[in-house]
Amino acid sequence: MPNLEIERLTKKSSQEAIDAAVSACIGNEVRRGREQEQAAAMCYSMARKRTGRALVPKRKRYPTMRGGE
Repeated sequence: MPNLEIERLTKKSSQEAIDAAVSACIGNEVRRGREQEQAAAMCYSMARKRTGRALVPKRKRYPTMRGGE
């Protein structure tokens, strides 16, 4: 099933539009039963192809554990 959010993207799409489309795409793919990492990889790949931009997934940042503090 096509991801309409991603298909609307063009080379002129704003970063906000790209972020929204990728987020919606990931949500849709997870609801369809894909693992979140697989859905993210798939959606970012499709968005890169549509926009021609090198998109990097946003990673959750966790506080680092420092020994002895």
